[in-house]
Amino acid sequence: MHDEVTEKDIERMKEEIEYRKLVVRKEALEAVKEARAHGDLSENFEYHAAKKDKNANESRIRYLERMIKTAVVVSDESKSDEVGINNKVTLYFEDDDEEDTGDNRARKLPERLDFYGIPNRKSHSWS
Repeated sequence: MHDEVTEKDIERMKEEIEYRKLVVRKEALEAVKEARAHGDLSENFEYHAAKKDKNANESRIRYLERMIKTAVVVSDESKSDEVGINNKVTLYFEDDDEEDTGDNRARKLPERLDFYGIPNRKSHSWS
């Protein structure tokens, strides 16, 4: 399966990979070395935690690299009268005479929308 991402998404992933390789990897290796110096590795919590963090970082790097390799790049441009990727929309709720972008009503929004994400046609409309 291929993920659909924009050029901006690809750039952000590349930046994260670079940061993880140059900064996080170095810090993780240092933490493993320091924890290893504390002695018996079988009962050394710091060592196991440091190894877990190091492995999680390497896993994230592999995940991002694989995602970039297999991604399908899509355009994030849309017409002025269309909703596209990364566009912010405003919903108008007639009952409350309020407009909302969803930021402050994220938990209440689903109960105002029907199963398909369309406002209840009796009392709400898109703005």
